[in-house]
Amino acid sequence: MLNERLKALRESYDKLSQKEIAEKIGISRERYNQYETGKRNPDYETLISIAQFFDVTTDYLLGYTNTKKKSSNQSTNDENILDTDFDLLTDEEIDDTFTSYLKKQNRVMFFDPKSDRSPEEKRAMLKALTKKEKKRQEKIDKLNKLPDDLLEEALCYAEFRAQKKSKK
Repeated sequence: MLNERLKALRESYDKLSQKEIAEKIGISRERYNQYETGKRNPDYETLISIAQFFDVTTDYLLGYTNTKKKSSNQSTNDENILDTDFDLLTDEEIDDTFTSYLKKQNRVMFFDPKSDRSPEEKRAMLKALTKKEKKRQEKIDKLNKLPDDLLEEALCYAEFRAQKKSKK
């Protein structure tokens, strides 16, 4: 997978030669050729250099995603995903975002990320899930602003209510 992606990127990138790319990332042409032919895999630092040179993610190079670049609106950070405008993401980015978000939130058991849902359905689900998450985060932020003694009292009360509810 890596070798195929490297070759395709090189050929689409102004038809640069292996030698030119190798020089730009600081390795020999022979070594780069071994990456492209699949005889050798790059070390971590070289993989990052290659990804930076081609302006793609390392996940793309390694075949973990088909999205070449992380969208400026897309983030793997849960706090930032809450601010994502899902309407601006491509269908491919929606698929990747949907799958990674569900995995991070441990919701895969409720929603199959590889289902035959359309990108529009996934987009709508992401909007609904992140809307709920924003409300939850607002409540947490509100609690965090409470003085410690009041917070402790609120938590005790919440625990009492949960126990009372479970006895019903």
